[in-house]
Amino acid sequence: MRMKIGDRPEFYHAALNELTKEKANTPTMGGLIILSSAVASTLLWARLGNPFVQKAIFVLLWFGALGGVDDWLKLTAASRQRGRNGLLAWEKLIFQIAGAVLIASFLFLDFSEVEDGKLLWVPFYKNGCPWPTGRSS
Repeated sequence: MRMKIGDRPEFYHAALNELTKEKANTPTMGGLIILSSAVASTLLWARLGNPFVQKAIFVLLWFGALGGVDDWLKLTAASRQRGRNGLLAWEKLIFQIAGAVLIASFLFLDFSEVEDGKLLWVPFYKNGCPWPTGRSS
């Protein structure tokens, strides 16, 4: 069986098919390129000992895997005699909520122990800035 690279959205409604005909042969699994470049650059240039970097990589891979499974189910729908809708909406929601709960619990558990977590990090500035501790009158 030859796998297709371009996706052709097909719906059960003729008007939707007409609206999405420009999207014919849109590459599927394109997120792999984006995710691999983001993870590779993070592994090359980020401080891997920083727990926030580790959590960011986890989030990228978790939600990237979710999108990859969804696309894979769409591509292999014909061989499995299943509709080409990929994951169902409730399945996606379960995995998204699970990912959010996992990362929130990770952040909550070790936020106070991480010294970098007590600093304000401004983009393109190498050092973190301490938060103001008191109110000015």
